[in-house]
Amino acid sequence: MSVKSGHNGKTPDQKTLIELLAAQDPAKLQALTATMNAAAQESQELLSAILQNGVGSPGDVKKTDPFGAAKSFGKLGQALAANPATLMQANAELWQDLMKSWTETLTAKGQAARSRDRRFADPEWVQNPMFNMLQRTYELNTKWLMTLIDSATSLDVADRRKARFFTQQTIDAFAPTNFFATNPQALRKMIETGGTSVLDGLRQARQDVERGNGKLTISQTDESVFKLGKNVATAKGKIVYRNDLIELIQYEASTQTVYKRPLLIFPP
Repeated sequence: MSVKSGHNGKTPDQKTLIELLAAQDPAKLQALTATMNAAAQESQELLSAILQNGVGSPGDVKKTDPFGAAKSFGKLGQALAANPATLMQANAELWQDLMKSWTETLTAKGQAARSRDRRFADPEWVQNPMFNMLQRTYELNTKWLMTLIDSATSLDVADRRKARFFTQQTIDAFAPTNFFATNPQALRKMIETGGTSVLDGLRQARQDVERGNGKLTISQTDESVFKLGKNVATAKGKIVYRNDLIELIQYEASTQTVYKRPLLIFPP
C-alpha cells in the first residue's frame, strides 16, 4: 500500500508539531505533563544506576583507543598546522556557507529544499525553520570537517583513512536526530503517546544499564523467554585461538560421526 504525500513530503493526515500541540485538549496536556514528570524521575534513577558503578579504573582508558585513532588525529593536526593557509581557506568557506544558509532560512519564501539524507526525511525538517537551520548547519559542518581531512595532503593513506573513518563516526553520533530535543519524530511520538514513549524508553535504558553493571548494554530481544538447555542449545567447547580481534571456539562433537571439514560460523 502506498501513501501519497504533498510537495513537501507531508502525508495528508500528518500534522506539524505545532498543530499537534494546538490540537491537545487540557486533559491530554495535563496527562502529558504528569507522564513527563515521571520520565524526569526515571532519568534520575538512570543517572544513579550509572554513577553507582563508577566510571571504571584508570587502566580502562588505554582500552578506549585500540586502533590508534588519537595518534592519527594527532598527525592530522600537525599536517593542518603545517599548512595554515588551507585551514584559513576552509574556515572562510564554512563561514560563507553558514551565512548563506542562515540568510536563505530567514528570507525563504515557500518550502526549503529537502535533504537527501534519510535521517532528515521527516517533513518537519523542511517546514520548521528552526529544524531546517539545524539540519543545514549540521550538513555544512560535516562537509567542512571532511574537507579539512582531504586537504591534509601530507598524511599517509592509512592515517587519512583512519581520520576519515573516526571523524565520520563522531559526526554520525552527534547528528541532531540522535538527540530527543532535536528529533521531530521523537517529539511527535511523545505528543501522540502522551509522553509514554519517553517514559518507556528511559525505563528500558535503565534496565540496560543495570544489566551491564553501569555500562549501557543495549538489549535487542526479550532474553527472559530463553532457557539454557531448553530452547538454547548447549555444547562443550574451548577457545583454540585468540588475538586482539577474535576468539575461535571449537565445539566438541555431539554425534558419533562428523563431517571431515568443520563448519566455521561468523556471528555478526
